[in-house]
Amino acid sequence: MTRLNTYSKRGFTLVETMCTVAIIVTLLAITTVGITDHLDRAHSTANVVLTSRKNLDAIDGEAFSNDGHSVGVGDTTPANTPSAPATSSDSEAPKSTSGNSGIIASTNEISSDIAEAAAEEAVAEPDDEMTAEEAARAALIADVASSISSYAEAHGVDYLPGTEDLPTIIATAEVSAQALYEQRGFTDPRYFKYNLATGEIITADNDGKSMTCYDGQNMIKASLNEDAAENINKTTDKNTPNLRTQITSDYLNDSSKYIYIGVNKNSDGTYQIVPNICIDVNGNFNSIITHTFKNNRATVNRDTYNANNPSKSWDGYVAYVTNASGEMFDLSKADLSAFTSRKSNSTQNSQWMAYVQSLRTAN
Repeated sequence: MTRLNTYSKRGFTLVETMCTVAIIVTLLAITTVGITDHLDRAHSTANVVLTSRKNLDAIDGEAFSNDGHSVGVGDTTPANTPSAPATSSDSEAPKSTSGNSGIIASTNEISSDIAEAAAEEAVAEPDDEMTAEEAARAALIADVASSISSYAEAHGVDYLPGTEDLPTIIATAEVSAQALYEQRGFTDPRYFKYNLATGEIITADNDGKSMTCYDGQNMIKASLNEDAAENINKTTDKNTPNLRTQITSDYLNDSSKYIYIGVNKNSDGTYQIVPNICIDVNGNFNSIITHTFKNNRATVNRDTYNANNPSKSWDGYVAYVTNASGEMFDLSKADLSAFTSRKSNSTQNSQWMAYVQSLRTAN
């Protein structure tokens, strides 16, 4: 018998074929997902890079602008731009005025054109955290402070430690006083008190029709012994010859201390703004000890002005606290080397008043 060898010629079964196809499809799906995810990440990375480059270009453009000033990354306002100060509920941002706006003076008023331009620019592009009104106010204060700083630099003002911001403080007081004057609808001269510690602005003596200052530079007595002045009761002994107070850092933080600002609206709509501030005999910014001045108008002749018995009017106040140009007094050039006693004599007082009077009349 012949043995026959038989071989099976059967192929893959349907189940085996389907399993094979399923494996292949699964592998393809996994590969496709991986490739797609990789491409998505690549596109995202490219977008991040492009965005970063655009941001860097924008920062470079801001940091090295045409005006040559470098601005740090993240800054939203130029350096030295003050924030809106605290004021009483009665105050508001001053309105733009036509003509001139007094800054550190009365008759020598500084034009408001610069201030208005700065305010308009601030309103056009206000800081995100400031309203347009706050931005305009801040711009106006910055402009006034710049004028006061320039005046101080020209006259060699020496700032006591902690009082370096006095130009901005005085400017804030002036802008706040004008704002409250406008809000109250005053048309005659008024006096205002600015609280140095709180930033509150109020009318002096209730209605602003009068003012008296007991702190600061003595204008009619020659003796200026500061050690003795420290022991004076400024309420009961306010006429003591050498009463004098310095605006120190402690003074600025004392909520009982004020500086006075006089405001008058002229017939042409401009403002006469007269702070009760001078450069004292030590070369520091200081307030001025005054008589009680009222807000009535009276003709005052500077050439015959009597500081011992001046007109107690608005015009008398202006003549008492400003020089012939309507600017702050600079009393630092006075020679007081001979005035060392606690109580100056009549001759010394006459010499001192003659010197101050010369500043009231000399251009």
